[in-house]
Amino acid sequence: DPTWPAPPSRLVPADVRAERMAKKNRRNRQFLVTALVLGYLGLAGFLYWKLKNVQDEAKVAQLAANRIKGEAAEVTRKINELKDLELVMGDEFYVTRVASEAIQVFPFSRSREDSIFRLNKVVVVNQIGDDEERKITRRVELHGYVEDEHEGRRIGIVDELGRQVPKFKWVPDDFTRDKKTKRNRFVYVGTVKDRE
Repeated sequence: DPTWPAPPSRLVPADVRAERMAKKNRRNRQFLVTALVLGYLGLAGFLYWKLKNVQDEAKVAQLAANRIKGEAAEVTRKINELKDLELVMGDEFYVTRVASEAIQVFPFSRSREDSIFRLNKVVVVNQIGDDEERKITRRVELHGYVEDEHEGRRIGIVDELGRQVPKFKWVPDDFTRDKKTKRNRFVYVGTVKDRE
């Protein structure tokens, strides 16, 4: 009768066992080193990715900040322009109103023959200078003529202008005779009085 062969012995000689253990330890060490290298590379890659994201966000924030800075500079410039405009447009010395009040001083008549004074030009200057002080120039000039027989009344107009428009200093500027029309021309210049 045939018999089954005897099962192989599980006992391994000591040197074979030691060699297997050494191979197993070497393999485990290789796995550990590989895992550490992969972990290190993975960590480095993750940190690089985070750094890139932060840099991209910083670029976007910097662009937004530059845009806002430019817009803020534009708003500041507009505010300064409005402040300058407020100086010119302030109602205390609203020069067109001043000119209108000054014109009321002159004794006019509806008919051309009865009129003592004739205004032919009103010049209004209300502007900010270009110098460092940003000084405002406010001036009203009244140009016209008066007939010969009323020449004496021309001087008294300055006092009446001073009463009608007290914030302006009025001076007669040009009293000449027009050779062409044979009329006496006048120019009254009103400037803002210096504040004490």
